[in-house]
Amino acid sequence: MKIAFLTFNFFDYEHIHPVPKGVPEYMETIYLTDTERNKDLALKAGWQKAFVIKNFINVEDNFEKRKAIGAIKAYPEVCVNELNDYDKIFMTDPNTLVLDSNYAKFVESFDDKYTLCVITGYWKQTGMLFELNMSVAQPRWEYNAEAMKTSYDRYVKELGEYGALKCSLVSARYIGWNMKNKKSNDLAEVYFKESQIHVQGNMILTYLYAKYPNDVFAYGGFFNDGKNTGHKIHNVY
Repeated sequence: MKIAFLTFNFFDYEHIHPVPKGVPEYMETIYLTDTERNKDLALKAGWQKAFVIKNFINVEDNFEKRKAIGAIKAYPEVCVNELNDYDKIFMTDPNTLVLDSNYAKFVESFDDKYTLCVITGYWKQTGMLFELNMSVAQPRWEYNAEAMKTSYDRYVKELGEYGALKCSLVSARYIGWNMKNKKSNDLAEVYFKESQIHVQGNMILTYLYAKYPNDVFAYGGFFNDGKNTGHKIHNVY
């Protein structure tokens, strides 16, 4: 089985970091970015492959930038054809320095019957309301606050009180796609459409986890001992 470990850095949002510590040896490391300079830096930093995606280089609006990241996370194989060669693609945020001690177990627990793999337990709190209240309070996302609130109300109506308020909150920092199953259902399309409406990835993935339990596997065995660093650019999109 061919498995990719992938991260992305667009709009010069992050410093170029080496491959996080703890990536299993059987995974091929891939860096997606939007400049040749970043591609070269990623390869020098130890990433096995790096690709330049120029689809979004003229995007300036903050929300449009977030929508671009949503599109890449939903359909990386559309942006880079070579990614169609992989059976599974796992992604993490580009400011990740050290993976959770149980990262390999997370990858190996992703049964082939599922389409999307996520993690729970990253936050002690449960339910999307906690995430909503945290997110709308951030000045950098003020422009999208109403869309987040409207989406939350829609999720509550669709999922019921249990799904929206009590379902374990999912983190968007670590996700994985089963590429074979991805082509046979509309889960990626639902993820993509939601990412074009509001910016809160944790809420979107929690919604998918609650709505599609037969397609989304949530791993709850992390120790939460990984390490991240601050962003190169702060308070932007």
